[in-house]
Amino acid sequence: MAPVWLGMRYARCFLALAVWVLASCGDSSAPKALDGYWVHVLAPDEPPGFSLGIVFVTTNGTVTGTGGWQGEAMPGGTVTATGTIERGTVALDLTFTQVLSGVPQPNPFVEHFVGTFTTRNDLEGSTTGDGLQGVLHLRRSPGP
Repeated sequence: MAPVWLGMRYARCFLALAVWVLASCGDSSAPKALDGYWVHVLAPDEPPGFSLGIVFVTTNGTVTGTGGWQGEAMPGGTVTATGTIERGTVALDLTFTQVLSGVPQPNPFVEHFVGTFTTRNDLEGSTTGDGLQGVLHLRRSPGP
């Protein structure tokens, strides 16, 4: 019969293995938290009229997205997103293309976004583009 301390050693090893397995399972599903349709939430000091809706898909920590936008005093268009998600931090390049009478216009503009989840359904962060900085709050929506 084995000594009691030997059984305790196996129990500790099993416990450590179980914790590691559970932790790794949780991390692998975390990037999927971004999948779905997200819309821009206007801040109290923002003028009305701007809208943004985008569907994100993640694969192995890589994010892609497509959607549409509307400017306050200008025609809108399409938006595409490429980036990454890692441990709750999302980094995206958002490319906005203006569309006039169904024709995409040249010279799209790009904004870089870095944000974190403030709730399961809210993503908030900052944007930079053309030397300007701003804030962006996205909220998960049931669908377009």
